Formats: sequence, structure tokens, C-alpha cells
Amino acid sequence: YEEERKFHKVFAPLHDMKVSDIRRIHVSTLLEEIASRSPTVANRSQTQLSCMFKRALNLGWIEHSPVFGMDKKGLEFPRDRYLSRDEIKSVWEHIDGLPRNHADIFKMLFYTAQRSGEVMSMMWEDIDFQERIWSQSANKSDRPHIVPLSDQVIELLQDRKEGKGFTKKQMWMGDSPFVFPS
Repeated sequence: YEEERKFHKVFAPLHDMKVSDIRRIHVSTLLEEIASRSPTVANRSQTQLSCMFKRALNLGWIEHSPVFGMDKKGLEFPRDRYLSRDEIKSVWEHIDGLPRNHADIFKMLFYTAQRSGEVMSMMWEDIDFQERIWSQSANKSDRPHIVPLSDQVIELLQDRKEGKGFTKKQMWMGDSPFVFPS
């Protein structure tokens, strides 16, 4: 949705041009204008344009990408954001009111401090109950990552593995290779 919105709204100045007529100056001017308002949107837009022009290049519509080698226009700064104790307490108070799968995912996020995508794609084969580790083979960095597992995590995982606290309707999840099937 976001890429489609960007295509229709942000890239509107390029719509009346043939792809073969779009030059580096057109793209650069557009991205600098976007960067003056939102550096992050400019950088994400540049990435999307790069993909689009690469496709046009592969289809033979253009000979050179006007985005190739272009420096990012937006200056971004890393964010230092973490939840305060009050925020954690507020979220934690509501976790048990969630459906079981959701509640367990939120608990795992707090217990392990791992990314949500990594927690939600956790597989049973990656869990070593004896060594008390989770070997993440699929993650953002595409490098093996070992996560030590606390007593709370081991208990949560064992309860899920044994089906403790699940209704009969939810027991189908026990056949899944995923810890958090959906």
C-alpha cells in the first residue's frame, strides 16, 4: 500500500514523462524536494525508484538507471527509543487479556528483546531446551544468532509445546513447526 501510495502521490512529477526521458536531474530534484520535508521518505522513495529503474533496465526500456550510484538525499539519525518502566507495566497489565498466541508473543518480546518478526517466525527446531538457547537461523542480519533463554522463556515454551492452557480448538497448533503458528 505504501509503495503504491508513493508511486501515485510522491512520484507524480514523473508521471507525464516517458521512462526513457527521465534523467538524473529529474530524480535528484524530486528527492531533494522530498528530503526538505522528510528525509526518511526521501530515502525510502529513492530505494523504490532504484527498484523501478532496475526493472526498466532489465526490460530494456532504458540503457542506464538515473538513480544508480546516487547518494541518499535525506540525512537520517538512529533512534534511541525504549519503553519506560511505566510503559512496560502498562502493557504487561493487558497482556493476559489478549488471545493466547498474542499474549505469548508479547511476553517473548519482553523476555528476549528480539525483533517481532524473529519471535513470530520462531521454529521448534531452533530451540534447544537442554542448552537453553534459541539458534536464530533466519534474522535481519542473515547471520546465525544465539539467544540465551531464561527460566520464564523455557516455561512459556514448554507450556506451548505440551499444549498447557490451550483449548481443544487450539490444539492444532501442536502439529506446526512454528512456535507461534497463525
